[in-house]
Amino acid sequence: MQSVITEPQRRFWLGAFLLWVVGTLTFMAAMGITAGVFAAASLYVLWRSPEVWRGFPWHTISGFAWACLLVMLTSALSLLAAYLDPPLGVPPDGWRGITKFHYFLYPVFTALVIRQTGGDPHNHALWKALRWMILLVSVVTVLQHFGGWIFPERWLSHRFFRPMAYMPKNFHGQGFMMFHLSFAAVMCFCTSYVAAHWIWNRRMMSIGKRWAGGALAVLATLATYFTFSRAVWGALVAMFVLLAFLRRPRWGLAAMLGASLLALALFQFNEAFRQRVNDTWAGTRGREIVWGAAMEMIQDRPLVGVGFSKTGQYSHDYARRSLGGVDPWFSSHAHNNLLDVAAATGIPGVLAFAAWWLVLFSYMWRNFREAAPEARWLGAATLAAAVAFHVNGLTQVNFWDAKTQHTLMLWAGLVLAQRAWIRKGHA
Repeated sequence: MQSVITEPQRRFWLGAFLLWVVGTLTFMAAMGITAGVFAAASLYVLWRSPEVWRGFPWHTISGFAWACLLVMLTSALSLLAAYLDPPLGVPPDGWRGITKFHYFLYPVFTALVIRQTGGDPHNHALWKALRWMILLVSVVTVLQHFGGWIFPERWLSHRFFRPMAYMPKNFHGQGFMMFHLSFAAVMCFCTSYVAAHWIWNRRMMSIGKRWAGGALAVLATLATYFTFSRAVWGALVAMFVLLAFLRRPRWGLAAMLGASLLALALFQFNEAFRQRVNDTWAGTRGREIVWGAAMEMIQDRPLVGVGFSKTGQYSHDYARRSLGGVDPWFSSHAHNNLLDVAAATGIPGVLAFAAWWLVLFSYMWRNFREAAPEARWLGAATLAAAVAFHVNGLTQVNFWDAKTQHTLMLWAGLVLAQRAWIRKGHA
């Protein structure tokens, strides 16, 4: 596809985009700064060259736009309802949550910049930048996990190292994000990308690239495992089993068997894994409290919820109600995507949330089915990453987690870019 922007504009926009791609795997401040640079660059190019906007095949992704509008509308209306009729008589503590709506611009900006700086989302410059960044954070994470064996003791008190209660010389892998659960969700996307690309295209690679690609997939998988998030272990299994099924159904069956045998072996011979599994039920007690609080919110306000992003504010009082008047020792957002959406925005919000995901899942499935054989890896990768994201979302609110949301919106942008590319006849 011929670009409608000048070469300096193309370089400027591509540079800002790649800066954000790298920033998604760093720390919160860098994510925000690089996202701001990318957004400003996108708006500048669109202002200087409106043909970019007018020339995009919007009909191919219109469902996504409507779904985003529904999510924003139901979220804003839930906040308005909370102000007009405060939950438990307590007004919400502000409208700050709606500032997160700007994240929905990034998938659109991503699809636009890919179209104008190469066009083909399967072979774009972003993959080189992302692979190098995945390599860096994976190596850092492995070193981080074994930090007690490698680094001076005085370093280990820094929040870069998150202690594991039953392994004093090992730490949760968290990359540069300073929180292992957010990092685990992000790494599932990264692992899915590099693993799917290798599984589908390894026979077309040179020997050197084949070994390098396989090694990167293994390293990214290890880094994700070393977060020691129990949910992410299930997410990894779901992701690899789905990738195997999409490649060949019999591979999927073999992957299920292999995952079962690996889990049994780890439980039998790996003390850290066994301890983590045995602690699962004890580790969910806090979440059971906030799940109960969320259920109380849903029963109390099924149509409007307690207000977008306000489940944490009202969690303590609703938890006390669910516990029969006993003060809870833990309160927070619902620690489950669906429960949090239902408690915050009510039934309309749940329907909008479901519509958002259904639209993207329909795009991903069609992308996978309609792409050329050598390009199917991206459809498979996005599908597997989405499934892993939802497995993680059983015990986290990763949809609205700012550290995760940058990676999530980059993923959504890739889905849109592939959809537009295929619908324009470039399968």
